[in-house]
Amino acid sequence: LFLAESDHNVQMLTRGIVAEVPRLAIEDLVLGHPEVGRAILITTLVEASIFREWAVNIGQRDSRTRIAHLLCEFAYRLSSEHLNHNGVYELPIGPGKPFLNHGGTLAKNLVGGWQISGILTYATGSLSGPPGIKANGDPLGSGAGNRADIVSGIPISVNWQNYHRGLPVFNIAAFSDPGQWTLGDSSRVVGALRNPFNENENISLGKHFYFGERVSAELRMEFFNIFNRAQICGFSNTSTNVSDGAGVFGYDNIQSPGVPAPCQGNTPRHGQAFFKVTF
Repeated sequence: LFLAESDHNVQMLTRGIVAEVPRLAIEDLVLGHPEVGRAILITTLVEASIFREWAVNIGQRDSRTRIAHLLCEFAYRLSSEHLNHNGVYELPIGPGKPFLNHGGTLAKNLVGGWQISGILTYATGSLSGPPGIKANGDPLGSGAGNRADIVSGIPISVNWQNYHRGLPVFNIAAFSDPGQWTLGDSSRVVGALRNPFNENENISLGKHFYFGERVSAELRMEFFNIFNRAQICGFSNTSTNVSDGAGVFGYDNIQSPGVPAPCQGNTPRHGQAFFKVTF
């Protein structure tokens, strides 16, 4: 931030809007507001810590450890927005187990060797939808289009249950059309516009068979979205152009004015099974 010349460049994979802020303006902001300066310092220290960890990871660790570090970092970053729980539990039944433990090989193959595992995912609504509320026109002549105006004092109030009622999924009165040649005052990303809550449960049931010292088998049945939860499509299918007008603006997966079409953002419940013999 405070270097006269940066030692790196920044590239975008998609079209975007770039805002240039003079370096002296940032310096004045930091000097005039110690809280901002402290936040920038903390961010710099965190980035330096991550850089040191990656320097050790690349220079001192073997390939398997480097991959494990990368996966752990991905998992940690995802955990800040999602709750993911997974595990494997061996049922306590059959020979050698606390319950139904009588019998020999036949009981072991019929009763014992059962395992249940699952991946449970619960996530709050993300900001992965559109960049904001749009409007017709291009007052800047940049090809970036226009944004809607924010109506002061009107809550946005996102309610995804309105999709089932045939109503807009957020309060469309919170936005207005600025017109073709007036730049709207809404932000590029509207933080209140979040996708629906995501919940999904995948369960697996497995059974091991033992036919001798050299021959074994495994039966596994896997069920995805076992409770058959229907996920609403979200803002990727919602009309977010205020110029579309009543009956279209704010509706999810609109088919005709005031009539949303069925839309499921996840896959229905399904399963698969396999049987494997090892010898």
